[in-house]
Order: sequence, then C-alpha cells, then structure tokens
Amino acid sequence: MTQMDIWVETTQKFLDYFDIDYKKNLDVIVGKRKTTGTSTIITKSFYFKFNSDNIYAIKRDNDTIDMTLEFVSSDIDDVLEFLFPDLLRLLFIDELLEEYV
Repeated sequence: MTQMDIWVETTQKFLDYFDIDYKKNLDVIVGKRKTTGTSTIITKSFYFKFNSDNIYAIKRDNDTIDMTLEFVSSDIDDVLEFLFPDLLRLLFIDELLEEYV
C-alpha cells in the first residue's frame, strides 16, 4: 500500500465518519456539506487531489461567495485541519469521551 493509498483511505474514513457526501475518482475526492450558520444553511465545497508526494486541497467555505482557498501539504492531518477545522474538534471530543466513558 502506497502513501497515497493511505491518504485516500484515511480521508474516506474521515468523511464516512461524519456522513459527508463525496465522490471519488481514482486520486480525486470532491464533495459538499451543509452547515448551519447563524440562521441560514451554508453549503461548503471541498476538493482533494492526491499525488505521490503531497495532497492538494481546495475549499469554498460558502458556495454563494465566489472565493476559494488552496492548500498543499504532505501531512493528511494538516489538510483535514485546513478543510474541516470544526469537524476535527468534534472528532477530538468524541475520542476523549470514548476514553472516559
């Protein structure tokens, strides 16, 4: 299993854990998720491109605003933190609760 395969598998497990809709095609994963803002539902988009030596990620925090952010790293944790900071906090809390319950 290559490093790229591990990154793809880790990403898919993360997205499945939070029940996020996505599509995978070889070394690309794209998807959208809905979050609630103050009183509105916001749709966020994301894109992963897995290469042999790094991961390229793009996110749009609100699909109604035409602004995207890009990030490149060889650390899957950094990429997930860039794309889903709120979900990583939830995952950390879930892990803590699991340890103490």
